[in-house]
Amino acid sequence: MKTCKVISVSCLIFSTSICGCQIDTLNARATQPSVAAAQEPENSTGVQLASITSASAKTLLITLSKDSKPKPIQTRSGPGGLEVDLVRAGITGKILTVELLYRNPTSAYTRNVEMPIQQVSYIDDATAKRYGVLKDESGQYLASPLGKRDKTIVDLGNFSSVEKSKVAWFKFPAPPAGTKTISINIPDVGPYDGISVRP
Repeated sequence: MKTCKVISVSCLIFSTSICGCQIDTLNARATQPSVAAAQEPENSTGVQLASITSASAKTLLITLSKDSKPKPIQTRSGPGGLEVDLVRAGITGKILTVELLYRNPTSAYTRNVEMPIQQVSYIDDATAKRYGVLKDESGQYLASPLGKRDKTIVDLGNFSSVEKSKVAWFKFPAPPAGTKTISINIPDVGPYDGISVRP
């Protein structure tokens, strides 16, 4: 039986093991000094990656992944014990986009969550004027996820497991240039008041 020699090559964080059929190629690379390792590059957190051992790599990556998630602007109670995060309210050109994250923080089963889009709106805090969700040229609402049968509702389906989350978004006409804050109204969710939409 042919014995397959195994070598390990470390590259910053990760270790790679391969069979001896490619030893010559790897030995040639391994004997050359690593410019990246010598410079000890830093990531956005300021941690020197070259000094991190493979044993701590997994923990670091998990931490970075968690930190990269956007923090909610505001969180409100939703239907069936759900929590609803407002994660985005931003203006691009003449359009305001609102993004919500529905979360199930318990093990309780929540039946189908849906809402009539015509009841979704925001209010310009400066003028008290109400704005509804935009429609495209065909008359379909610019929102998601739309119901499969009824395109006038947003249908998030069931929430059957702990921490299961789903995203819903809506596009509105942007408020006037002088508007600094708005209040967003979503059916069966507490209002998001005083949301800043401009620097």
